[in-house]
Amino acid sequence: MGADESIRFEFSFHGINIELSGESKFVDTLYRELMRDIEAARQTLDKEEEQAEVKASAASIEHTPVWVHRCSEMMRKVYMSNVSEMKRSPVGKTLDYQAVRTFYTDDKAFRAFFPKLADNRTMWAELTDEGQRTIRKLPHGGRSKQPPAS
Repeated sequence: MGADESIRFEFSFHGINIELSGESKFVDTLYRELMRDIEAARQTLDKEEEQAEVKASAASIEHTPVWVHRCSEMMRKVYMSNVSEMKRSPVGKTLDYQAVRTFYTDDKAFRAFFPKLADNRTMWAELTDEGQRTIRKLPHGGRSKQPPAS
């Protein structure tokens, strides 16, 4: 077989059909260039898919619940927030919300770092033993006043 032998090559990639034909040297050169370009395209597609996955993951974590437990001598309260809201708090930019989604804080730190959570965001609250004792000492003894008998 001579160097000027004619050959034919067919290739299909993601719905694109390619046919190369001609002298073997010419087809071989085009084939190598085609394979190089296809590899570059695959790498670009892989990078784009990875970036899309990272963006989707970041978007989903923004709405992930974050729990803040406010602890005082009188009461324990649990507030629910989310990552995007917490990132706007004074400590928000320093924390990794993949790792930390629950906070325990005293009243002073709560008021300093999570002031907006107190606005109608209580998910659960309970009086501590000290809080219950304090309520019992109040003039009404912790009981609601009964309406006068008619």
